[in-house]
Amino acid sequence: MASVTALRSVSLGVSNVEEAVRFFTETWGLGEVDRAGGAVYLRGTGSYHHILALRRSEREEVISADLLAESRSDVDAIHRRVAAAGVTSAAPAPIATPGGGYGFAFKDPEGRTMRVIAEDERHQPVDGQPDRPSRIMHVVLNAIDKDATSAFYCEALGFTISNAVKVGSFLKCNDDHHALAFFRSDATTLNHIAFKMQDAAAVSRGAERMLSRGYAMGWGLGRHTIEVYAYFEGPRRLPIEYITVVGEDWKPDESLPHWETFPERTPELNAAMSRIPFQTGTLELAI
Repeated sequence: MASVTALRSVSLGVSNVEEAVRFFTETWGLGEVDRAGGAVYLRGTGSYHHILALRRSEREEVISADLLAESRSDVDAIHRRVAAAGVTSAAPAPIATPGGGYGFAFKDPEGRTMRVIAEDERHQPVDGQPDRPSRIMHVVLNAIDKDATSAFYCEALGFTISNAVKVGSFLKCNDDHHALAFFRSDATTLNHIAFKMQDAAAVSRGAERMLSRGYAMGWGLGRHTIEVYAYFEGPRRLPIEYITVVGEDWKPDESLPHWETFPERTPELNAAMSRIPFQTGTLELAI
């Protein structure tokens, strides 16, 4: 069965684009790669054309997320399943916005806009900059009906559930533990966006950079089984995470000075993890 293969990028609506661009390039560690149609496109050190797009909006909101497929034929096959599920979708077509490719957009059962894309542009990976994120590792979304939403993504897009607990379901489409997760909530909002770092030392140095520029840590540095993380609130209380994968035998040492600064999420981070909605309105392919 044709399935999506990765999470590539997230498009955000922000009330101050230049403020957000300065933060993500000068502090968080992304690089500006293009501007078009009022949006700014930012890349990591990996091969994806961009992993974050920022567009002017009256409020902070998630516009869409981009998922990848292997080929045009896979995009077409996935589109047929999405259309059969009865949700609103656009027909597959060439994408004119930066990154290009061939794909389609759809509204999932709770109204989120998502895109499935193949044959998008790629860069040569950037070497020698371990303290910058390489890609988005996962996005966690709050869902009114996490079970029905998860079932749609598994049946229509080919995800599988890697772990399911009372409050959330974790969905995978490649070797990562999850690319998407849906947490039980009373609204369809953003929980957080996780950016992949090279190793635990890079997570620590990224955290130090954030702290030195006045951004308070919301959770971490800490460990989820085989992952080391540090959570922060970016501009306008955007919940974001540095994350990396470590071996089961890995142990923290003196090179991680902020280890367990906040072993539990702060109340401020908890509030931020439910405040940013998905954009409502008509479906567009060229986001």
